[in-house]
Amino acid sequence: MGGVKTAYASIRIAVSGERPSRPENGDGLPDAHRWVSGCLAPVLASLIVKRVPLDLGYAIAALCAGLIADAFGMQWAIVAIGLLTFASGAVVALTMKRS
Repeated sequence: MGGVKTAYASIRIAVSGERPSRPENGDGLPDAHRWVSGCLAPVLASLIVKRVPLDLGYAIAALCAGLIADAFGMQWAIVAIGLLTFASGAVVALTMKRS
């Protein structure tokens, strides 16, 4: 049950954005563990926000490529992936501002 409390506390700290300087008492966690999880939670939350959509995109693309390959053949799946990649690059080229 301690792992659930730790996960809940880390998620709560990540969502609220607070960085506890003095850990709360009564949750059964050692002070050092509570402090480290409080400091790392925002970093881990930012990594999750960045990586989850990226990895989810890879998974969805792989499933779509498999469905296209099953329905129309491998050549059409490769063509579809190429067209999607080209379209993505064109959208970025047309909409992204140069700095």
